[in-house]
Amino acid sequence: MINPKQVFLGCSFKMRTSAYAHLAQDAAEQFGVSLVFGDNSPQAKNIREEAFRLIATSRVVILDIVPDNVNVAVEYGFAKGCGKQNIFLLTRKHMFEKPEFPSMLLGLQYKEYRGMEEFSGRIEANLAQHYRKTPSIIDAESPDDQQWLRREIVNLLRDVGRATRKQIADALNCTPPDITREAKTLVQQRGLGSDTSGNDTVYFLLPESALDPVQ
Repeated sequence: MINPKQVFLGCSFKMRTSAYAHLAQDAAEQFGVSLVFGDNSPQAKNIREEAFRLIATSRVVILDIVPDNVNVAVEYGFAKGCGKQNIFLLTRKHMFEKPEFPSMLLGLQYKEYRGMEEFSGRIEANLAQHYRKTPSIIDAESPDDQQWLRREIVNLLRDVGRATRKQIADALNCTPPDITREAKTLVQQRGLGSDTSGNDTVYFLLPESALDPVQ
């Protein structure tokens, strides 16, 4: 089961200094999400299997790719195999030569960063695509805000299947009234289903929905 507020960060062990980890965690905390690494559980007997488990249960996967590191490339392949929608690739900028990544990563788009401050900014920018900073109210007069929320409601439901209004609000760091307003539009115009028989409305994508995968 996917944890809507869990983010996986894959990187080489050599790169993951205490400063690197703290900056990434600080960025995640701004969005109220839990950042996990492949060796997050000390009890795990197999680090790769633990990484795969965490990727499978994360809504967002961020991979810091480096040349000649197969492990992160394997994590990318697993994430794609799981059908993950939200995969972001980062890499530290190489000053003098173009990096040679494992073949699995060739041709993919990635964002470069030069130092730790820019690294933190990249993490924040990635998370901002799928979460609001806590707490946050959507501007009902802003077309950009409306489009973002509608996109992420659909995106979230593709990941989790069904969710109540409150669960969606908690997952995206929005308010329940915002979810009600934008989900109503999706129900009317885009094939989103709703169940109002319980204490809180449950939303889901209809099987015949023609919605395109959200990038």
